[in-house]
Amino acid sequence: MTWVSGGHDPALWLHADRGTIEELPNTGMLMGMFEEATFEQAGPIHLESDDVVVVGTDGIWEARDADENLFGKERLCEILRTAHGSAEEICRTVLKAVEDFVGSAPRQDDVTLIVLKTLPAETDTESQGDDAIPTS
Repeated sequence: MTWVSGGHDPALWLHADRGTIEELPNTGMLMGMFEEATFEQAGPIHLESDDVVVVGTDGIWEARDADENLFGKERLCEILRTAHGSAEEICRTVLKAVEDFVGSAPRQDDVTLIVLKTLPAETDTESQGDDAIPTS
C-alpha cells in the first residue's frame, strides 16, 4: 500500500499478528494551501491478513468530555487493539466510543473515520467468488 496524507495526521496501522500499532508518516503540508503544491507518496508497506489501517480527523482524538478531558490517541489505539470484526464493525465501535466519551458535552470538531481491513488469506479461492483477489 502506498499513500499520500495531504497534511492529515498519520494513519494508524494495526499489525494484527502482533497487536502493535504503527503511525504511518504524513507526507507534507495541508492539501489546498498552495495551488502548485506537490505531494510525495509514502510506502510501500505490505499489509498482512487481518491488518487494519485507520485514517481519521483530529476530531476523534481531540474530542472532549464535559470535564474537558481528551479522548486521545492512546484510547483510540486501545480500542483498535481490542475491536474485532469487519472494518465497518471496527468503525462503529470507535465512533460509539467517541460518542459515549463526549456524552452531553458540545461537539467541537468534525469526526471522520475510514477503516480498512485486509481479508484473511484463504487457500480455497473458489469459496471467495469470481472477483476475489487473494491476499497472499
